[in-house]
Amino acid sequence: MTERLRGRAADARVAAIAARQHGVVTRRQLLAVGISRTAVSRRLAGGLLRALHAGVYAVGPLPGPRHREMAAVLACGGGVISDASAAALHALRPSQRRPDAVELTIGGEDGRRAGAVRRSGLRVHRRRLRPDECTRIEGVPVTVPARTILDLSPAVPFRDLQRMLAAAARLDPAVRDGIGGLLERYPQRSGAAIVRRLLEATLGGDSWSVAEEIFLEIVAAGGLPAPEQNATVHGFVVDFYWRALDLAVEIDGYAYHRTPEDHARDCERDAVLAGQGVQVVRLSWAQLQDRDRTLVRMAQAIAHRQRGRGAAGAA
Repeated sequence: MTERLRGRAADARVAAIAARQHGVVTRRQLLAVGISRTAVSRRLAGGLLRALHAGVYAVGPLPGPRHREMAAVLACGGGVISDASAAALHALRPSQRRPDAVELTIGGEDGRRAGAVRRSGLRVHRRRLRPDECTRIEGVPVTVPARTILDLSPAVPFRDLQRMLAAAARLDPAVRDGIGGLLERYPQRSGAAIVRRLLEATLGGDSWSVAEEIFLEIVAAGGLPAPEQNATVHGFVVDFYWRALDLAVEIDGYAYHRTPEDHARDCERDAVLAGQGVQVVRLSWAQLQDRDRTLVRMAQAIAHRQRGRGAAGAA
């Protein structure tokens, strides 16, 4: 076989590996298929390979949609995408952009949350993960939604956890049982108390998503313009938002489960948003049951904001 033919055969094997790994290969894989170290350097200089991490490369200019996550796993010699990156893969926080650093978990001595080690473009946690706490999305190893929520519980606001649980439950109603099983497995883990409160926080026996559905039914019944759901506004996620009016609605259905810290955080959010010109309307579960009165209140708020916008435009 000539040198050119051997090169073509090696390129074909590289392409096959990259196709299975979202356009990402490792130096070890390149060497294993017959690409020399000199040839690797030449491909890097020519733009055929692009360095993502030490010894991990993207093949060509357009790697696959999961290439960042796959590259992180390959760079660590294994591991499982976790925390905020896992939430993004599962679309548990759809209004949030993908984290700048890919988070993943590699084996640890116990199931408690360990301090994360930062590398360039990576945030690595050391925790114990059992097989049933992991799955794959398009070939990328990732923590299951229940484990993802547990891992994030000490780091994100309680309201965000509520939204994540609702999103996960829409995909798999058994996620609450999965979280309950993890709490039995790791009863002393950091965030366990928060997650227990999350599971206990129900609206008349229904899930958070029911409150959202009721509010949208009220809006539709009154012929009001449809708001955005779970929108990011000045760095905060709000339940509903009319962007043209800078009008937000927050559902406080879990008020009787809220701690002083939750209340203080909500007040701070409202103050920051008010400073940016955003009006926040808070509705309780009881108010949602009085649909007519809630409809009148929202119609008045929308009309007031529209008049204000009209007056500002005329000026």
